[in-house]
Formats: sequence, C-alpha cells, structure tokens
Amino acid sequence: MKPDRTRTLYPIRAAARLTQLSIDTLRAWEKRYAAVKPVRRNGIRFYTDADIERLKLLRRALSHGHSIGHAVRMTKADLETMLDRSARPTTSPHAERRLEFILEAVDHFDYARADRELGRLASLMSPRDLIHDVALPLLRLTGEQWHQQRMRISQEHLMSQLLGNLLGGIIRIYSPEHPAASILAATLSDDLHEFGILAAAILAAGAGLRVIHLGPNLPVKEVLFAAKRSGANIVLLSLTQISDGLLRERELRSLRAGLPTNVELWLGVNPPDLEVRVERALVLRDFRELESNLQRVGGRF
Repeated sequence: MKPDRTRTLYPIRAAARLTQLSIDTLRAWEKRYAAVKPVRRNGIRFYTDADIERLKLLRRALSHGHSIGHAVRMTKADLETMLDRSARPTTSPHAERRLEFILEAVDHFDYARADRELGRLASLMSPRDLIHDVALPLLRLTGEQWHQQRMRISQEHLMSQLLGNLLGGIIRIYSPEHPAASILAATLSDDLHEFGILAAAILAAGAGLRVIHLGPNLPVKEVLFAAKRSGANIVLLSLTQISDGLLRERELRSLRAGLPTNVELWLGVNPPDLEVRVERALVLRDFRELESNLQRVGGRF
C-alpha cells in the first residue's frame, strides 16, 4: 500500500507544541512505551493528527493521576471513557463543603479551626479514604489557588503544618508494635515541595507501616545517616520539577550506592512523566503504584 502523502505530518517540535509535552518526553514515551509510532523520513520523526490526538489523551490521563505505563495499553475509546469518568466530581457535595471549610480557615490563618475539622474527618474515615477524599483534594486545591495567586506562601506553609499534624495523629493511632516495614520519607536538597511526600507518608502510616517523616530539603548524607541509624527498609523520596537533572541523578546514584543492598529506594515523581534514570530504584508515578507497593511490603488498607 502506498503511503498517504496528503495527510498532515508534524515534526517533533510542532508535536511538542501541540501536545504540550516536552521533546524529551515524546522520545521517551516512544522508546520506552511505544505510545505512538511516528513516521520516519531520513531519520526525522513526523507525527500524524492521530498521533497528536493520542498524545493529548495520554497527557490528560497523567494529569488525572494515571500512570503512563497503564494508559498506553488503552485504546482511544477506553482512554476517552476513563477521562470522562475522571472529569466527573468524585467527592460528595458535603465533602466538598468540608474542604472549602478547611481552606477558608487557612485563608484566615485559623489553624485551630482547620485542625479540628481535619481531626474530626480523620476520626470518621479510614486512612485510605482520608488520603483520597481529603488530603489529595486539599493538595490539588492548594496548588490551584497557589498558581492563581489566591494563596500566599505563609498560607501554604500553614497547610503543610496542618497535614504534618494529621500525619502525626495517624502515626499515633495506626502504628503497630511490630510493623512489617519501616519507611523513611523525605525530599532532597533544594526540593522544597512537601505536599507529595506528606501525602505518601500519611498513606504509609495508615497502612500500618512505621513511618519516619523527615520533611523536605535534606542533603544525601543526612538521608543516608537517618536510613542507617533508623534501620529503615525503604527510603521514599518525592521528586518534583528538577532544575538540574544531571545533578539530581548524581545525588540519587550516590544515595543508592550508599544504602545497604537490602534497603529499597522508591522515587515518587511529579509530574508523572518526569524522567529519572537510577539503577535499582523503583519509580512511582501515581498513588495507585504507591499503594500497590505498600501492600507488597506488608501494608494493609
């Protein structure tokens, strides 16, 4: 069959602009997942309209928390159905009002009122439901307000304090005397985004695992010291936008080399398509993957 030379073909730079994905991401998705198969002419990639449409669907799937490894196995129709379900409200109007109540308290720096409401919700919900129906929506709403310049740095810090206090309460309630595994949670130097690692730590604590939450912005040597001194079985790091990818990968390789071979290194990445190349490290691209691995090491939901 002769190729259809009338169809529109887009070079990789145009495809990156149309899909709002980086050129590195397009190449990685093709090589690692065969997400699309661009036409090649003289060694140059060209993308069809169908390729562009599928890449847009995959990007939307990631924005809703689905992993690229799962999404690429789906047909166009299945992706559209999944995204349609994801776009529908997943929390009840009552739950949304409670979140608005907490955000309003944070807006007025009323820590006590917000803390009481979070404590009340924690007493009524399972840790898993608390994460998916309260903590993660709060993080999303906080991020949206931050980008819309409706929330100040001081209010974002207050929200971090509230969620940290929530983590402490869950650790007190759910930590067994003999946990199946110990998880040390942190971010590395210059990574100041604490929300993701806080949510992961809350989920791990609610699963009945021992959690050592060190917070953000730690040098590799401090993470290594804490992991060895605490006897952690797993080091869980949150990685957000990386300004110097080569430096961060050197740090991660140094950390992996310094950890005992029986200690697992888990890397939670945000955005989900963030490229990280570290041998003997488990890359987690959404909370579903985190839950699955928490269960693998003995966590119970």
